[in-house]
Amino acid sequence: MTWRERAECRDAAPEIFFAGYGTGRGGVSDRWSSQRRTAMRICGRCEVIETCRAYALSMGVNSDFGIWGGTTTAQRHEIRRQTPTAPREALTGLVGSG
Repeated sequence: MTWRERAECRDAAPEIFFAGYGTGRGGVSDRWSSQRRTAMRICGRCEVIETCRAYALSMGVNSDFGIWGGTTTAQRHEIRRQTPTAPREALTGLVGSG
């Protein structure tokens, strides 16, 4: 079983994790705030949160939107800014292909 198949979010609606993106609006709506809190709660009880976060960080621009591994886009950008470029290679073995 892959980490994605074990993820707490596997049966959740994707829009919970990607709410507010692609709407063309500059501000964050109350609905997005509520959905983001829901996504964070789901991530908080997930057994593969660290693997998911590592995957998102290793994927770079491909995971620049939404909630991944209990982190927001801004949080992942900050983690990448503070971390040398080495993690991408180090994380490859952790996340695998699934």
